[in-house]
Amino acid sequence: MGNSLRLQFASLTDVGRKRSANEDNLGHAELPWGQLFTVCDGMGGHVGGAKASDIAVSSILEFMARNDAADPVESLNQAVRFANEQIYATALNQPALKGMGTTCTVLLQKESGIWLAHVGDSRIYILSDRQLHKLSRDHSFVQELVDEGIIPEEEAESHPRKNELKRALGIGGNVEVEVTFSPIFPKQGDLFLLCSDGLNGMIGDRNIEQILNGAGSLQDRAQALIDAANEAGGHDNITVQIVEVLESPHLANKFVAIKPPINLARTMPVQEPASTPAAPVDPRTILQKYWVAIVFCGVVLVAGVIGLMTMTGGPSKAEIREQFVKDSTHRADSLALREEFLADSVEKAELDSLAVLHDDSVAKGLIKKPAAPVAPKPGNKPK
Repeated sequence: MGNSLRLQFASLTDVGRKRSANEDNLGHAELPWGQLFTVCDGMGGHVGGAKASDIAVSSILEFMARNDAADPVESLNQAVRFANEQIYATALNQPALKGMGTTCTVLLQKESGIWLAHVGDSRIYILSDRQLHKLSRDHSFVQELVDEGIIPEEEAESHPRKNELKRALGIGGNVEVEVTFSPIFPKQGDLFLLCSDGLNGMIGDRNIEQILNGAGSLQDRAQALIDAANEAGGHDNITVQIVEVLESPHLANKFVAIKPPINLARTMPVQEPASTPAAPVDPRTILQKYWVAIVFCGVVLVAGVIGLMTMTGGPSKAEIREQFVKDSTHRADSLALREEFLADSVEKAELDSLAVLHDDSVAKGLIKKPAAPVAPKPGNKPK
C-alpha cells in the first residue's frame, strides 16, 4: 500500500427540473504527485454562469498541471486566484459577460494527505463511520449572521437573503480563498463529497448522509443523490463528485468539521438587493450577547479614571478649600453688584416717573411753569 492513498470516484452533473441550461462544471486530473477534484457552480445568466464555471475548472487544472504541489496550501491558493483572474479578465474583455462569476470547491490529494480549498457556498463533506460532517463553511450573508449569533440556525433557511454570497470567483480582480492549512488524513472507507448547492439546498444533510450510506456502487449513489434533489423540486443545477478512500496508511482519520451546517438554496451574484432591507437587529440580542464585555469595559474605564487621578496627584484638600473660598467670594461679589445695579435701576425709574408726572401736571395747568428770566435792555443798568 505504501505511504499514499488509493482513491476511486464517481462524478455526475444534471440540469435539474427548473433551469434550461447547466451552469455547473466539474473536473478531475491524475497528476504525477496525486489527484485533483473540483466542482464549480456558475452564476450570471445561462451563458455567463456556464462560461465562468468552465473557465474556473480549466484554469485550476491547467495551473496544477504545471505545479509540483511542493506546498499544497500555497499551490491551491494560487490556482484558485489564477482562475479568478482569468474569469475577471474575460468579463472585462467581453461586455456581454459582465457580472459572471462562480463558486469553487477543490480537493487535492498528495501522498497520504487531503487538502481543500473553496470560495462561495458549494460544499465539501466527509462521511466517516457512517456519519456526515461538513468540511467547508459557506461564504454567505446568512452564514455570517449565524456565526455572529444574530439569528439562530433554524431561521437561516427562511431568511430573505439566504442565497446571497459574500465571495465568488470573477466578481473582482482579487479573491480571498479559504484553504485548509493542515492536511486531512483519512482512513480506509472514508467518503468525500463535493457538490453544488443544487444538492444540499434541496435535500439537506441528513438525506445526503442516508443516501451515501446506502447500497450500490459510487456511481449508483451519485445518481441517487441527483434523483433525490430532482424529486424534491430540482430548482437548480445539481453536481456531485464522490471520492472514496480504498486504501490508507492511517488507522484513524484526522479532520476538523464545520458546525453548524446551513442549508442554503440557489447561488446568487454578490450584490445588495434593491428591494430587500437588511434584517433589523434587536438591541436586546446585542445586550444579552455582550453584557459581560460592556460591564467589564465600564469597570476598566472607571478604574482608569481613578488611576489617572492617582498618578497626577489630584487636587489636595487645601486646594479644594481655597478654590471653594474663591468661588464663594466671586458669587458674593456678583450678588452685591447685582443688588447695587437693581438699586440704581429702581432709583432711576422713580426719578423718571417724577419727571413725567411733573411735565403732565404743567401741561394740564395744575402747576405753573416758572417764568423765564427777562434779559435787561441794552443801555439800562439793573436797579
